[in-house]
Amino acid sequence: MRSVSNIVKLSVVKARGQRSRECEVSGHSLRVGAAQDLLIRGHDISAIMRAGGWDSVRVVSNYLRLAEHNIWE
Repeated sequence: MRSVSNIVKLSVVKARGQRSRECEVSGHSLRVGAAQDLLIRGHDISAIMRAGGWDSVRVVSNYLRLAEHNIWE
């Protein structure tokens, strides 16, 4: 059985034709990316926290800080 992390890393190899750096992608990258996608689609932080199973606003805020999201557009 393969772990989600291994599947993600193998997918990067297939897409790029080269190995990913260990710190570059992981199974956790999917959760962070999903949270950022939810923010971009207009969901509020409480909905994102419920979807991802997070209890800490601080943790989710850290993940969302890099999302390309502008509320003024």
